[in-house]
Amino acid sequence: MKNCRQVFSIFKSGFTLAEVLITLVIVGVIAALTIPTVISTYRKSVVESRLKASFSNLSNAVNRSVVDNGSIVLWDYSDYENFTNKYILPYVKNAKGNCVQQYVLNTPSCNFYLADGTIWNISQKGTKFMQVMVDVNGDAKPNKNGHDRFYFHIFPTAKSIYNAGDGDVAHNVEGPGVYYDGYGIAGSTLINSPYRGCSNDCSYGTCMAHCAAIIAQNSWKIPSNYPVKF
Repeated sequence: MKNCRQVFSIFKSGFTLAEVLITLVIVGVIAALTIPTVISTYRKSVVESRLKASFSNLSNAVNRSVVDNGSIVLWDYSDYENFTNKYILPYVKNAKGNCVQQYVLNTPSCNFYLADGTIWNISQKGTKFMQVMVDVNGDAKPNKNGHDRFYFHIFPTAKSIYNAGDGDVAHNVEGPGVYYDGYGIAGSTLINSPYRGCSNDCSYGTCMAHCAAIIAQNSWKIPSNYPVKF
């Protein structure tokens, strides 16, 4: 009987309401401090992995297409829809859908999905080269350059400067192939260019297009000083 009373006494002397509330407050504060960091880290990892994979997939698609269609120097860059359907889409593994005409930033373009949920949007830059906008999380928001939208390009020839009419796209391109936006451009310009700089979040269509270069040049990792917050 004495032992039973001792056990009952132990259970009776549990946490008070005040102690429980203090514990919950502490847990809440810790969660409030850590959860945003966890979410931000996850979002960054998605951007890094899918952006790198998209660059690799696009490069591989172009290389496979060359086997059937010859050097990209000789490809027809005058029609984005024909370009996508002939040179790119058949060589993208597990692509979903066909070239669906979209207007992105008031530019007619081809839109299709990859198996990992990314969207590739291919548009024509004059008769000079093709622009590939990659949305790493598909239709999910925010659908903003530098956050989930990034730019690659298919250049047909070597060139000291490629310009899209909205600022320089790349410098000192060694030869035909796939390049990220901002290739060969100095760090300060990558951030501060009034047209394509990664820190210039403006209403202009291709602002923040150089963000791809900042990540690519850091071994496909988002640097600590990246201008965009996740």
